[in-house]
Amino acid sequence: MKILLVDDSSLVREVLRSFIEKHDHEVIEAVDGQDGFEKAKTHKPDMIVTDALMPNVDGFTLLRNIKMNPNLSSIPCVFYSAIYTGSKDRELALSLGAEAFIIKPKLLEEFWEELKPVMEREKCPEVPVEKRVISDEKEFHKIHLAVVTAKLEEKVKALEEDATKRKQAEEEIKRLFTAIDQSINIVFITDAKGHIEYVNAMFEQVTGYAKGEVIGQNPRILASGETTHTEYEELWSTIAAGKTWRGIFKNKKKNGQHYWGNGLITPIRNEKGQLTHFLAVQEDITENIKNEDRIKYLTTYDELTGLCNRTCFTERLNEWLSHNKTCNQTGVLLLMDIDEFRSINDTYGHSTGDSVLRHVAEFLTTTLFEADKHYVNKNVRESILGRMGGDEFVIFLPARDEKEGIGTAEEIRKKLEKSRFVEIPGHVTASIGIVLYPGDGGTTKELITRADASVYHAKELGSNRIHLYHTEDLVLEKMHSRMEWKGRIQKAIEEDRFEPWFQPILDLKDNQIHHYEALARKRSKNGEIILPDMFVDTAEMLGLITAIDRIIIRKTLMVQSNLRKQGKIFSFSVNLSGKDLDDKEFLEFLKSAITETGVDPRLIIFEITETAAIRDLDKAIKFIKELRLLGCGFSLDDFGVGFTSFKYLKEMDVDYIKIDGSFIRNLHKTQSDHIFVKAMADVARGLGIKTIAEFVENGEIVKILKEYGVDYGQGYFIGKPVPCIEHKSQV
Repeated sequence: MKILLVDDSSLVREVLRSFIEKHDHEVIEAVDGQDGFEKAKTHKPDMIVTDALMPNVDGFTLLRNIKMNPNLSSIPCVFYSAIYTGSKDRELALSLGAEAFIIKPKLLEEFWEELKPVMEREKCPEVPVEKRVISDEKEFHKIHLAVVTAKLEEKVKALEEDATKRKQAEEEIKRLFTAIDQSINIVFITDAKGHIEYVNAMFEQVTGYAKGEVIGQNPRILASGETTHTEYEELWSTIAAGKTWRGIFKNKKKNGQHYWGNGLITPIRNEKGQLTHFLAVQEDITENIKNEDRIKYLTTYDELTGLCNRTCFTERLNEWLSHNKTCNQTGVLLLMDIDEFRSINDTYGHSTGDSVLRHVAEFLTTTLFEADKHYVNKNVRESILGRMGGDEFVIFLPARDEKEGIGTAEEIRKKLEKSRFVEIPGHVTASIGIVLYPGDGGTTKELITRADASVYHAKELGSNRIHLYHTEDLVLEKMHSRMEWKGRIQKAIEEDRFEPWFQPILDLKDNQIHHYEALARKRSKNGEIILPDMFVDTAEMLGLITAIDRIIIRKTLMVQSNLRKQGKIFSFSVNLSGKDLDDKEFLEFLKSAITETGVDPRLIIFEITETAAIRDLDKAIKFIKELRLLGCGFSLDDFGVGFTSFKYLKEMDVDYIKIDGSFIRNLHKTQSDHIFVKAMADVARGLGIKTIAEFVENGEIVKILKEYGVDYGQGYFIGKPVPCIEHKSQV
């Protein structure tokens, strides 16, 4: 059968031609009604399939012309068109002699099923043409105009609706792209071959590449060079299979620096299911990775000096001892203590003290490197250097004997004495204790304990010297130190030479002094002030601490009482020892002292260290409740050292926690400290507990504390401890 297709859409003609020819029929194409009429006269088709609306001559006019032509009127005609006017266009087509009206769009199989009856009907007897055709010209044009006008109006309306939908879709796409472009994540899109077609603003910000620099490039420009070939193969095999890949990659910025991205790559397919693009979304987790690395680093290395910390040194020495237990290797352990380091801190501040410690660490690293050149080989490892804490440094010298160990210690002492540090006038000196392995000890604990006794003996001999350990050093140190300090403390108690000094605690919201902490000081016979580090531990060990606490508390209450009589209202916090929790008479003393001095107990805050409170939690909770009944407040000191007591805070019902100075001192330099301080502040705030930061030594730290919502600050930047309070100040 020969079928004439009349449609102004080449796509429709192509699709229908391909389908009809598969059914072994010939197809002739025409682009409109005029072209169709000419081809009908030329080719005499067996059937005509036509669209309704077409340029020049439409389908209705074509049909009328066909039916009015005696040579063509017997050809069956079928309309294949969209309906816009209800049934009017169908009615007009049928009235003009069409055999059927098939509605667009239609699946090809359905189209064929509707067309087949007409093809069969073509063989049936014909109906006279004059009965099926509107013969009156005016009547045809009237109906034709009405139908075509209505059809055009409906089509315009449909097009307008399509345009509205298209505009809405465009706006939705615009909103989507705006959201993507302003996303806090890195987003880029590549074609199927991996060429970049789009990047958002965050991509430019993180990588340093401008959009114009990367369009058309392959994402391998971001490769750090540290990702293995296997990892890349796994990525590409995943996305090539149409699956989403998820993972973390280390990438390289334009400036050569690295960043870490945690993200996914998703394949994008078109409506035919063909893979056309890849969408990559990455979260910049560089800071998280750095923080994790920092925390790992701090478990092994000393943050201030970069040397091995106590744990790391112990592990390395244990490893060496274990390896050389059966090798008859010798070694020498040196424990070095900087002389008068507390005076450096007290005189010049902790920042200067920290600087001195860093310089000493650098000095030791360089000195040991030179010394090791004579000993280190394939069988002998280099020396182990670490910081034990405070002003103590420890060195283990493998494969050295007594003479060589003494020589190295003396070399260190002499060179240090000659060194100059710009932060302080004069020289820095050190006392060094020397112990021999295996003669003085076979374990790390034994060696360090005996080195500590040896250092003590060196200091007793006048400091700035080395001392080789002898058996009697350990006994002598313990007996001499305890007995000497016991006598000094007892004498100071008898002569009333313990006194409170007051350090201001600043309200970080209004820059007003909120209260003062009373700090214990011991005055020597010649008037020199002795700091608590020198006597508190010994006093606790020998059972004298409670007597000191009572003296400081009574004197602080007297100060507050006298100030109150002058019309000056001040709050004070006072430190308590863990020993006070066990003293049944201590609460009675507090009640009596408060009554006798006439102070307002609501203006008194008692402090106890976190470790002391947790050591006997039940006693601490009971003690705090008793203090609250008196009307006093309570503060937990040195909070966060073990980071173990969050769960106890609610039980203890404290008013304040004092964040330990180890988290505050380098807050402006160390990101990991930010994490801990913010966590402590957030948890405390959630529990209704006020936070106090110790060791606030510069304005940068104050700014960070305010940002994290820490309530109060204390430290040399705010004010040093003083023996008396003149007036309430504003910082």
